[in-house]
Amino acid sequence: MQIDDFEFLLILIATLFFIVFLSWLIIKTRAKLKNISSKTTSTKKEKIINFKKEPAISVFEKFDYLGTKIYNNDGKYTVVEDDVYRNFNSINELPSRYQKMVLEMQTQKFDGRKDSYYMENKNGTYYIVFPDGSKKNYKNYNDIPEKIKKIMSSK
Repeated sequence: MQIDDFEFLLILIATLFFIVFLSWLIIKTRAKLKNISSKTTSTKKEKIINFKKEPAISVFEKFDYLGTKIYNNDGKYTVVEDDVYRNFNSINELPSRYQKMVLEMQTQKFDGRKDSYYMENKNGTYYIVFPDGSKKNYKNYNDIPEKIKKIMSSK
C-alpha cells in the first residue's frame, strides 16, 4: 500500500484544518470562561459596593438647642442658625460648638429627667423615649398623643 503525492497532500491539509479548528475551539472556550468569571466577580463587587453605599438603617434626628436646629440624616448634618443653612458630611466636620451641642443633646435623651422626652425617626418609625427611660414606637407621626407632641414642641 503506497500513498501517492495527492493523497499525502489531502491528509496534510485535513490535519492542518483539524489543528486550526482545535485551536479555535480552545481560544473560544477560554474567552467564554474569562467572560463568565469577570461577570461573577463584577457582580460580587457591585453587591459589595451597593451594600457599602446603602446603610441598613435610615436615621433622622433633630436637635433644637436654644433656637439652633441641627438635623442628622444618616451621619450628614445640617445646621440651621438664624435662617442660614450649613451642611456638613460628618460630625467631625462640624465646628466644635455644634459638636458640643449634639453631644449634650444626645446625653440629655438618656438623662431620665422629669420632663425630657426624646424622639427619633428610624426607617419611618417614630421612637419616643419617655422621662422614665421607657421607649415606645409609633408607625405614624399622627399616632403620637397630642400631649407628648405639645411637650416636645415646647422645648
